[in-house]
Amino acid sequence: MRLSLGRTNILQIHGNLAGVFSILLWSCSALFFSYAESMPTFLLLSTTFFFGGIIFVMIWGVRSPQNLAKNLRPPLMSVLFPLIGIGLYNVLYYNAFKYAPIEEANIINYMWPTFIILFSCFLPEHRLKLHVIFGALICFLGICVLRIGGELNVSAWTFELGHFLAFLAALTWGIYSVLIKKSQHNSPSAVPVSFLYNAAFFLCLHFLFEERWLIDWSVLPAAIVLGCMVGVGYFMWDIAMSRGDIQMLGVLSYLTPISSIFLLVTFGYPVMTSNLFFAACFIVVGTLIASKDRVIEVYQRYKNK
Repeated sequence: MRLSLGRTNILQIHGNLAGVFSILLWSCSALFFSYAESMPTFLLLSTTFFFGGIIFVMIWGVRSPQNLAKNLRPPLMSVLFPLIGIGLYNVLYYNAFKYAPIEEANIINYMWPTFIILFSCFLPEHRLKLHVIFGALICFLGICVLRIGGELNVSAWTFELGHFLAFLAALTWGIYSVLIKKSQHNSPSAVPVSFLYNAAFFLCLHFLFEERWLIDWSVLPAAIVLGCMVGVGYFMWDIAMSRGDIQMLGVLSYLTPISSIFLLVTFGYPVMTSNLFFAACFIVVGTLIASKDRVIEVYQRYKNK
């Protein structure tokens, strides 16, 4: 019994480490995008989806070569949902960075945990609670703080297209995450296969609508690394969700805006302003309040250990 318990704890530790690693990778995504932003959007999307998908295929090939062909042929309906959901989210996410300061669009995008909590309240056996509404309002206040620019006059506040795209990206990911939880067509291999389909789709859009891009060897590596991080991040998160402490990792993921901004500032991309700092804090605090029940549960569990 003791050996079994020890093995269970080791598996959970491995799962938790995988989850933390995924969060760190996702925190780096805005930083690597800043190095690859001169690349045409559809081509950048195609590149990241391609290498993200290839990473998955390589992992499958190493772990279970006998099932590789089967994994590459999931049911069509299971592929369609992530194909649209993840594809649309990334189109909005990448374009938000093109049309607004990266650090600001990045913070707004991280409202998606709040949207997941908010929309999940409308699922069967759930109900909308006051603290969820209050947390969402604090997150919206964070967006206002981001753009207040020292002006108390509301008419003086300025929002760019990228800010709205980042908000729509967060909204899209919130809706997708809740719907995929209730979907009857889930398949473990659907996401990586949808990556490869999206890579082909966005490559076609690049040739149809964007100017040809002369390879810039100072930019291409960042795009490749970005794609690899996406693939590894999804793979490690899958391990985390199957072995780790889901509640604890969920709470840790709410801190991603802070770690992402910290990385951007550390590598000299934006100048840290009070507006930027307080906006990130508002969104993190708002998300923690909205997920109060989960935070309390995690705290009590580890307090009693």
